[in-house]
Amino acid sequence: KQWYQRRVRGPTGARRSYMFWPQSREARETGVNQTLGAYMAVSTERFIFLDTQPLMSHSLLDSMMYSDRAAEDPYTQIEIQSLRILMFLMRVCHVIVVVSDWAVDPTIPDLIKTAEMLNARTAESTNVREENPTKVVFVYNFSDRSDFMHVEGHRRTLEDLMRFSEVTEGEEGGVMAYWLPDNKLPVRGATPPPPQYLQYQGHSSFQFCFEQLRNKIFSLPRRSLSSHTLSERGWFHMSARVWESLQKSQNLSEYARLLSTT
Repeated sequence: KQWYQRRVRGPTGARRSYMFWPQSREARETGVNQTLGAYMAVSTERFIFLDTQPLMSHSLLDSMMYSDRAAEDPYTQIEIQSLRILMFLMRVCHVIVVVSDWAVDPTIPDLIKTAEMLNARTAESTNVREENPTKVVFVYNFSDRSDFMHVEGHRRTLEDLMRFSEVTEGEEGGVMAYWLPDNKLPVRGATPPPPQYLQYQGHSSFQFCFEQLRNKIFSLPRRSLSSHTLSERGWFHMSARVWESLQKSQNLSEYARLLSTT
């Protein structure tokens, strides 16, 4: 997902210009997540990007199961942690890009609807408006020809899972979902095949699909997150208050107790 954020931001130069460091070789080999918590970066165009740890991560669940401080059920703990991150993003972001592999995972839509429900019931005193200005865009990467052949079926399944949700509804109705093909980079030093031998892969190129996604993200309307105009500093202070209120959220505590009893 860090790679997608760099592409959404626009062309970048050397490695030092990365907003978020890509996954290291050690992290890939051990199967752990690169991001822990949430990282923030501000582009030269004054866009604020947030990179968070994966939702319902198996690597985080594994570390919680074997940690000494795991006093409660790790499954409940990882779900509450994911809900807190989602609730935070829904209150401080205009667009949330949910990146996952090609298949529609029903766990993530359920988690988004739960966070949306808990956010609507949260009554902590913040400067955030009651209406939700956030929009969620689903991105499914590593899609092949069969996935593109069944895009409409996947979209209908996703719309059924996200029924009655406001954060995923686009301007024309329906969910905002994009499928991206595998960006197969050429082998270094290999000679590319001549154009007459290039075959149609059953879908558009990665560059074309990604440009559609990028244009959609930047064309979404951005309603005010607060009752007054926010600068970068004001947004940071507002985000800190929102995170602090979520740490003490009674709704999350009650929901955690409900999960532990089921």
